[in-house]
Amino acid sequence: MLIEPTIENAEKVRRAVAAWGSFEETYDPRDFISGDILSFGGLMRIDVHSRVPGVTWDEVWNGRLESELLGVPTAFAGVDELIKMKRATGNAEKDLPDVRRLEELRDKKSL
Repeated sequence: MLIEPTIENAEKVRRAVAAWGSFEETYDPRDFISGDILSFGGLMRIDVHSRVPGVTWDEVWNGRLESELLGVPTAFAGVDELIKMKRATGNAEKDLPDVRRLEELRDKKSL
C-alpha cells in the first residue's frame, strides 16, 4: 500500500491498521511517512510505503486505476507507474521480467 505522505493521512492509516488488529498502538503517525516500509499481519500481510523508487506519490495517484477489491473501492498503481517503479529498484534479476510482462500488457491494451 502506498500512502500519501502527510501526517493527517498517516494517522488515518495508523488507526485503520490498528483496528484491523495487526499491531499494538506503538507506532506514531510519523513512522508511517518515514520512508521505511512497515509490514503488518501474517498471511494477510500489508506493507505500507510512503515512498517508492522511480515515481512520486502524485504520479502514482494521477496514473491510478480504480476498481473494487472485495467490494471496497480501491485505487491501484497504473501500468506505466509500475514499470517506472520496477525499473528503479535496481533488482534486474527479479524485476526486469515483470517489466517485460507489464510492457506487453500495456501494449496489448493500447491496440
